[in-house]
Amino acid sequence: MNILFLPDASRDTLTWFNQLQQQLHLGHQNCIKNNHSCSKYNYSFWHNDSNQPSLNHEISQLPNFEFDRVIAKSLGTLIFLQAAASSLLSWKKALLVGIPLRLAEQTKFNKKSLKLLRNPNVHIVQQRNDKLCPCNELTIHQPKYLLQIAGSDHNYNDFSLYANTCRAWINQA
Repeated sequence: MNILFLPDASRDTLTWFNQLQQQLHLGHQNCIKNNHSCSKYNYSFWHNDSNQPSLNHEISQLPNFEFDRVIAKSLGTLIFLQAAASSLLSWKKALLVGIPLRLAEQTKFNKKSLKLLRNPNVHIVQQRNDKLCPCNELTIHQPKYLLQIAGSDHNYNDFSLYANTCRAWINQA
């Protein structure tokens, strides 16, 4: 299974991803044991002076092969949605954590990409009162699978609220 992790804008999200990998049983040892390939995407803007993300540029840099699973957080969810809706990313299932719709305009996100939320292969974890997009702003787009959890900080550090549900879904054929 090929798994792509699309992090948030901050490099600190890589630490969060390592913790999530363990919670989802996708840690390094499990990946090797189960013949999974787990790739964490490194954004190009992390390596230049501007430190300003460009969705189109990051999408153009994505690997060009099919991923069985894409797991994305915050900025990574916008990149996934826009790339997948434009058929620039090949994938089978996606787990999106903390979609930041309130950042969509400043990242030049194409809101037409939100129709992808209705796809049964897209699962979303969103805090009810997420400061970058509360669930009531997301439900307008009629997501097929939305797991609403407690919280408002956009950190998603309480894995106990969603890890079991996500692990079961990720491991479904």
